[in-house]
Amino acid sequence: MRFEIDTDDEHSWPPANSETLWVLPEPEARTYRVLSIPVLADGIAVNDTVLGEFANDNLMFKGKITSGGHSTIRIFIDHQVEEGILTERIAAIISEVEAAGCTVRRSGWDLIVAVDIPTLDAYEHVYDDCLIPRGEAGELAVESACMTFDT
Repeated sequence: MRFEIDTDDEHSWPPANSETLWVLPEPEARTYRVLSIPVLADGIAVNDTVLGEFANDNLMFKGKITSGGHSTIRIFIDHQVEEGILTERIAAIISEVEAAGCTVRRSGWDLIVAVDIPTLDAYEHVYDDCLIPRGEAGELAVESACMTFDT
């Protein structure tokens, strides 16, 4: 399913005007369950139920029906270090995020990592053990793309 993305021409963000995600048809007409982690689409997370319709042979997102209980964040990794250090940093961050019970989707832009957070426990673990300490150290910034947990 294709999700249209609003772009900010002044800041060249996001780097694309659409994103395609895997979805699974649901029993109700024109409803689908999101299967993949969005990198650019806001307000969408894994397991959300969404409405779609075909236009020009493309399945297009038309709206979110219900939350699937997951949250999505984007991690922006600081790249102002040597290549070797950067490679190690990216690997360490991904390892820590996965150890917290989350799933990672690498993007075509190496310094942006999308994260699916399935539970409140995973959310607390990933923030307390990885994102807050690394953010305070200036290694990364975090953007909430779709939050379903009350924190």
